[in-house]
Amino acid sequence: MAVLPVIAAVAAVAGTAVSVIGSLQAGSAQKKASERQAAYEAEQARIREDQERRKAKALLGRQRAAVGASGVTMEGSPLLTLMDTATEYEKDLLNIRRGAQYQIGETLAAGEQAQTASYYRAGSTVLTGLGQTASTLYDFYRPNMPGTKVKSPRGRYSSLGSGY
Repeated sequence: MAVLPVIAAVAAVAGTAVSVIGSLQAGSAQKKASERQAAYEAEQARIREDQERRKAKALLGRQRAAVGASGVTMEGSPLLTLMDTATEYEKDLLNIRRGAQYQIGETLAAGEQAQTASYYRAGSTVLTGLGQTASTLYDFYRPNMPGTKVKSPRGRYSSLGSGY
């Protein structure tokens, strides 16, 4: 048995294994990176929400102080104005939260897609590597298979089993 085709086959299998491992690790790393990004986006959304909440409290406090300083009671139009301001700020907070949830979902989905794509790349690499290995071995051993037609030294085709 010749050593060269076996070495070529082993090298092809080893190269395939390295490519598969690399694909899977890349997909896993992309998923972890998207999870870290999603956590960062969630934290940024909480910070924006807290900032807006502080702004709302400050504005409502100023509005109450202005109503109190004017001597008007906290009913009717002044109360409706405060309620409207509070409602608008709650809508803003909800929009911040929804926007962040959407962005976080998109980020996590991208990570999942990257990991899934790495599975397909790894599978494709395995199949390609197996095909190349089989082709290498087949090309080497084909001339020695019974019934295989090969070119004789005189340029004529003959069956291996019947001689040249």
